[in-house]
Amino acid sequence: MKDTTKTVYDNLAFTHKVHEKQCEILSIASIIIRLLSVSLIVAVLFLQFWQFANTQTDRTLLVWSIILTVAEVGVAFFQLNFNYDKLLDQHRGTAKNCLLLKNRLLVAKSNPMTSNELMKYVDEANKIYEAAPQTGQLAKWMANRKKK
Repeated sequence: MKDTTKTVYDNLAFTHKVHEKQCEILSIASIIIRLLSVSLIVAVLFLQFWQFANTQTDRTLLVWSIILTVAEVGVAFFQLNFNYDKLLDQHRGTAKNCLLLKNRLLVAKSNPMTSNELMKYVDEANKIYEAAPQTGQLAKWMANRKKK
C-alpha cells in the first residue's frame, strides 16, 4: 500500500513538473514567433523603402521582398491556427491540479490509508491525466533532468 501511494505521489510530482516545463517552452516559442513576425515585417518594409530610394529597379530586392512577404503570410497563418494562450492555460491548469492533488496526498499519506481511500486519489489523478494536453519530449527531458 505504501509503495502504491509513493508511486501515485511520484507520478503526480513528475506530471506537475512536465507541464510546468511545457509552459516555459510555449512561452519562449510564443516570443520567438512574435519576434520572427515583427522581424519579417520590418525586413519587407526596409526592402521596399530601399527599392523606392534606389532609382534603378533591382530584381534581387523585389525577389527578396516577395520571399519575405510569403514567409510573413506563413507565420501569420500559423499564429492564427495555433492558440498559444489557450494551450498555455491548459498546461497551467494541469500543473495546478497535479500540485493540489499531490499536496492533498502528501497530507493523507501521513496517516494509514485504506485501499478505497487510495483508489479515490488514483481515480482523481487519472481524471487529471485524461484531461491533460499532450506534452512534448523536450518538456519530459527537462523535467527528468531536474529530477536527478
